[in-house]
Amino acid sequence: MPHRETAILSGVTRETVTRTLSKLEKKGLILRQGATIEILNLDFLQQLVSGNPTSV
Repeated sequence: MPHRETAILSGVTRETVTRTLSKLEKKGLILRQGATIEILNLDFLQQLVSGNPTSV
């Protein structure tokens, strides 16, 4: 799904989607390859979404 569509569904800007995905990739939580996103650390990502993250 393109960043633009993800942004519309999420209620944020396309730039925010791109920036957030880049941050998650730099932290080693996801791996982006073309149109595919692989979640590498699901437990931490769930903690991050719930607002209770631990250090990576």
